[in-house]
Amino acid sequence: MSKEQETKTTALPTTVRWIPDAEVSVCYGCQLLFDWVRRKHHCRLIRQDQILTNPERKYLAVNAHNPQRVCDDCHARLEPEQEELRTSIGTCWSVGH
Repeated sequence: MSKEQETKTTALPTTVRWIPDAEVSVCYGCQLLFDWVRRKHHCRLIRQDQILTNPERKYLAVNAHNPQRVCDDCHARLEPEQEELRTSIGTCWSVGH
């Protein structure tokens, strides 16, 4: 792994403990209470319950082979790397890694 790839990879959170829904009553991002309108969605990158402005938004993340649901903050951080991740994941699968 190149220094540039290491920097990108370490700039994003890695494995974080998944917080059970029962332990969370407010959004990790905006601190609003969850209710029947503001539903909980786990950001698959930071593993926190969030109110996702677009819960269908999915992006490739480091160490994930399939697109994952992410929060707005993680989306903004992952967006610049999407093409590189698609290429590297596609290359890994094509050579059988």
